[in-house]
This record gives sequence, structure tokens and C-alpha cells, in this order.
Amino acid sequence: MADQRAERQSLQSELTALEVRLGITDQALRTFFLILEREVVPEQWPARLAEIALRHKQALERLAALQTEDPQARALIEQARSAIEAGDYSEAEGLLDQAEQLELAGIRAAEELLHDVQTAIERRRLSAAAVRAEQAEVFLIQLRYPQAAERFSAAAELVPDSSAEERLGYLDRRADALYRQVGEKGDNAAIGEAIRAYRDLVAQRPRERVPLDWAMTQNNLGNALQTLGQRESGTARLEEAVQAYRQALAERTRERVPLDWAMTQNNLGSALQTLGERESGTARLEEASACIANAWGVYKDAEIGQYDEYFRRRLEETKKLIDAR
Repeated sequence: MADQRAERQSLQSELTALEVRLGITDQALRTFFLILEREVVPEQWPARLAEIALRHKQALERLAALQTEDPQARALIEQARSAIEAGDYSEAEGLLDQAEQLELAGIRAAEELLHDVQTAIERRRLSAAAVRAEQAEVFLIQLRYPQAAERFSAAAELVPDSSAEERLGYLDRRADALYRQVGEKGDNAAIGEAIRAYRDLVAQRPRERVPLDWAMTQNNLGNALQTLGQRESGTARLEEAVQAYRQALAERTRERVPLDWAMTQNNLGSALQTLGERESGTARLEEASACIANAWGVYKDAEIGQYDEYFRRRLEETKKLIDAR
């Protein structure tokens, strides 16, 4: 205690200077000493007193400059500043905690408002996308496939990230419109664009996440590749089509989706038959015949008889090609 009294006396001149220079109240100075007595050894008092006084002054300046949009929080901050000025740090802590809670409540309210606004924006974007898609459908009625494809693409651009599947649905319809332009208008430029569109869709539909959608897109990609391959003299596109169909069949199994499996089997049979016609030997043709028979078997099991003549004709055609080799 004697040492503390001696230290107090030696600091008196410094206290007077601090009081004048920093505008510190007697009350605050008394609090400074209480802090020093509780936390600091006497020989460090001179250095630590100056540090405490400076921090005290800086806190007052920061609180005076602190801006808030909440008038209640502003009032609490002013009260906290007064408490600090008087050296009542416990009171200041409580007041600043109250001000903080008001600000946090304001953040939560603003976030809820933002969420509501974002939700409203997303709903409007989806509605606008649907309108664009309907414009595309009007073009489809008129067999104006490029214009329909452009509108489906524009619809996809409007769809928010939270509705990724809906965006992919519009991109599916875009690719299909491009494919129709090829089949019905003979537009070879469109087939390249359709192939790129289907490849993009395959990439955006991971097999591990949406296996059947991935398989559907592989099947559609195969159709586009086969169409282009049939118009070219080489076999590269047809080989790619066969690969796409085989990929699709890895997920489109007979047990899981028999009619989809049959459709892809039939498509694979068509690609293999075209390859077989361009190659020597009968291996491709025999595999094509097996694929077509597989597809016909599913349709028979499902008692869908209207396709019997189609499959019978396909098998007869393939058999003639085999017998001619």
C-alpha cells in the first residue's frame, strides 16, 4: 500500500497534465487508478496510465463520430459516451450491448426485407421466362424453329439460379427446336448448334445427380449426331452417336424404364445399321437387328401393337442387308 501511495504522489503532476491536455474528468481519473491498482504492478503505472488515458480519449472521439440509422441506438451510444466520460465503464458496456442488440435486430429486419424482395424478383423472373417460352411456342406453331430456339434461350437466361432445373428445361426445348429445324428444314448449320446444345446439357446434368435426365440428354445427343452422320460420308459422327446411345442405356435399363430403354435400343439399332451399310462384314448389322428386336419385344410386352409393322419392316430390311453380304 505504501508503494501505491508513493506512486500516486509521483503521478500527480502527470495527472494534472493529462486532465488539462485530454479533458479527462476527476471521476475518470479515479477510475484509472482503480484499474491500475487491480491490473498493473506499481512500477508500470506511469506508462500504463498514459495508455489508459489515451484509449479513454479515443473511445470518446470514436463514439462521437459513430453513425447509426437507429435513433434509439444513437441515444444509447450517447449515454455510453457519457458513462465513459465519467469513468463508469460497466454502465458503458451495458449501454453499448443494448445498442448492439438494436443494430442486430435492424440487420435481421433488413435481411428479411431483402429476402422478400429477392423472392419477389425471382417470381417475376420466372413469370417473365414463362412468357418468353410462350412466345417460343407461338413460333413453333408457325414452324419457325430458329426463332423459337432464340426465345427458349432468352427464357433460360431469365431463370434465377434457385430454379436450375427450370432453366435446363428451357434449354432442352431450345435444343429440340434446333433439332426440328434440321429434320424438317434440312438446315445442316442448325444440327451443329443442336449438338453443341445437347453436349452443354449433358455437362450440366451430372449422371450421379440426375441419372435419368442425363440419359435422356445422351439419347437426344445421339439422335442429333446420327442425323448429321447420315448426311456425311464418313462414320465419325455415327460412332459418336453409338457411344451416346450406349451411355444412355447405362441408366435407361429395361428394368427401370422399359419404354425409354426400347426407344434408345431402336435408335442405337438405326445408327448401327447405317454404320453396317458403310462397312464390310455383318457384325454391325447383326447387332442392329438385335437392338431392333429388343425394342419390339418391349412394345409387345406393353401391348402397344401399332408399332408391329414398323418393327417387322425394320427387321426384314436388316436381314436382307445381312443376307446380301
